Amino acid sequence: MTSSPLKSFSLSAFRGASTPFRLEFEKGKKLTLIYGENGTGKTTICDGFEFLADGRVGSLDDKGLGTQLDKFWPTVGNGGNAISITLETASGACSGTVQGKNGKRELGC
Repeated sequence: MTSSPLKSFSLSAFRGASTPFRLEFEKGKKLTLIYGENGTGKTTICDGFEFLADGRVGSLDDKGLGTQLDKFWPTVGNGGNAISITLETASGACSGTVQGKNGKRELGC
């Protein structure tokens, strides 16, 4: 397994992130802490990383994600905007999208 320094992480219309969000990682730092009040998006960020890694959102597994997509991802299907997630590293970028009410998922690095 190889590693590459993280540069940035972006979410758009993913879970509770109804407005675009971008997290910049400080160059040369080996640790980044994400903290905040309840309901401010910490789990949304973690779910975004998990979605990029394996195309699922574990925190929603027991909530019927497949059949009740719009209940737990309220931004799905709103105005035709796709859910998008991008992780940029020093060696390239990985991205994932979810489109339409059917929740079509695409992942790529």
